[in-house]
Amino acid sequence: MIPGLSESGASEATAYGTIGLAAVTLISLVFGWKALRQGQREVEEAHRPVLVPVDDRRTILLPGRGEKQAAPRVLKEYPTIAMIPIENVGSGAALSVRGRIESGLDTSSSIEGKPLAALGKGAAKALWFTAAPWLGDPGGSAADFALSVSYEDIGQGSWLTTARWDASKDRFDAIKISRTR
Repeated sequence: MIPGLSESGASEATAYGTIGLAAVTLISLVFGWKALRQGQREVEEAHRPVLVPVDDRRTILLPGRGEKQAAPRVLKEYPTIAMIPIENVGSGAALSVRGRIESGLDTSSSIEGKPLAALGKGAAKALWFTAAPWLGDPGGSAADFALSVSYEDIGQGSWLTTARWDASKDRFDAIKISRTR
């Protein structure tokens, strides 16, 4: 006989019941944790930013520069500055937005843009770059280049949008959006 157990087995039944209850509690915790993680992923996806370059020629208001046509170009009035408009078409804010452009002919020629702190849902702003001779003439459409825009969502997920500007078609091609972290 095991010490602490009575002849009737009542304590033994209680021990088995406690072990069973502990097992059910553990299983409930595992499923609850999985459901919590799934819910967190769904909330993060629901508030995910999606940044895309803009080339549709609509007029956008640029702080300190007035209204400009939304298209990549070297500014006529500021020939040392190139503007590439981007828009957040996602459902959440984009944070720590950084842009980089590379020459369509020479990938070793790249320019980092001035970073944006944030870009809200539905907002359009321009990324500003120091214009390089390979980017095109002031006031005209930009020459071929590759664009990379990195940004974060509110859950600290990192994203990357890449696109190629095709000057012959006067539009962006090969737009890809991927999660980097």
